[in-house]
Amino acid sequence: MHRVLGPILFLVSLGAACIPEDPPSAADETPLDAVAREDAAPATNPRSSDAGTSVVQGDAGRAAPPAASRCSELRLAEVRRTNDSLVNLLATVLPAVKDDLEALYCPFEERSYDVPSPLGLRSRRTVYFQTPLGTPPSGGWPVVVVFQPTAYVAPLHWIGVKGVFDSPIATTVIDRIRASGGQVSDGEPSILGQYYPTRMIQRLLDSGYAVLTPYAELADGTVWQTNVPLVDQSFGGWDDSKDGNLMETIFAAVDRGDFGPLDGSTMFATGMSSGGYMTSRVALEYPERFRAVAVQSGAWATCLGPLCFAKSRTVLGAVYDGRQFSLYPTSMPDDHPPTLFIHGVADFVVPLSSMEAYENALRAQGTETRKVVVEHGDFGGVASHFFFSVTPDEVVNWFDAHR
Repeated sequence: MHRVLGPILFLVSLGAACIPEDPPSAADETPLDAVAREDAAPATNPRSSDAGTSVVQGDAGRAAPPAASRCSELRLAEVRRTNDSLVNLLATVLPAVKDDLEALYCPFEERSYDVPSPLGLRSRRTVYFQTPLGTPPSGGWPVVVVFQPTAYVAPLHWIGVKGVFDSPIATTVIDRIRASGGQVSDGEPSILGQYYPTRMIQRLLDSGYAVLTPYAELADGTVWQTNVPLVDQSFGGWDDSKDGNLMETIFAAVDRGDFGPLDGSTMFATGMSSGGYMTSRVALEYPERFRAVAVQSGAWATCLGPLCFAKSRTVLGAVYDGRQFSLYPTSMPDDHPPTLFIHGVADFVVPLSSMEAYENALRAQGTETRKVVVEHGDFGGVASHFFFSVTPDEVVNWFDAHR
């Protein structure tokens, strides 16, 4: 089913995400790859007046040469020689990819487990992983769990295509940008931001983190269970859900050494879209396991787009916290790990307001947060619901600060 869902999801996202803004005037022209305005930005900017907030005007990451990873820049034809099935899987999501395109490829291993499910059933779940090159710390490598977004299945995080490529999606978006006076450079990363999760994995490995990317299961392996309505009220709640049991299986596998010499006491989590909701879920359910998390284009664990579902009482998607009804949760667990939020300013799939309600509630109770709001995508369009080039460095820096 992901063969169908993938292109549809990206078409829907790009329809709003890549509508370009008016061309900048000479007086206020800013390069599209300008770096984020940091926390000390003047309070006159409404989005940078809050502590821990950055507004990203452009969309470019800071490059770092590979040092401790196995990742390399290859043509897709070269990747095919070692992992033909991965390139074929990529083509189901991006049908126009061609073998002469350049890609960032990070080799990986995989382990599969029979995971308990409700009613005594079991399901086969796969975790893709890699450890850094070099000698691990005495306690083992710290661990980052990366949760996939909807339709963009876990193994695809290990290969990122670079450059503008010939496809109906890319052609439509580029034509719209040029028609409004925008410019497109053939040297920019892929139009879907598809390069950046692989770049993030490379940066994590280079920085001495082991990386795990578990496969989701719902909807043919494309969606996490965390924000399925009433999942907390059915079959024994989250603890007995398929993904809840998957997390317990991963923890046990880390502690056993299934993925190599890892430090199960130094874990982090991140994910985009459905993976962002899942990141919130593990922060909620396993705060003793995760030192910090990074939610990308996601929100509170039980939210679904503009709606949220309470773990206890829900009235038309409005959460009742004992004082008032609210569209989003207004109070957070006091042991919630420090949280980085990265979000597009015009995200129509996961509204920016849902992330900001989450971040505001955490910050109000004293939980450390950082909020990065991205304004422009790769090609000058308004940033919506996809991967951003600031993400690799933001995530690594956040985890380094809490290591």
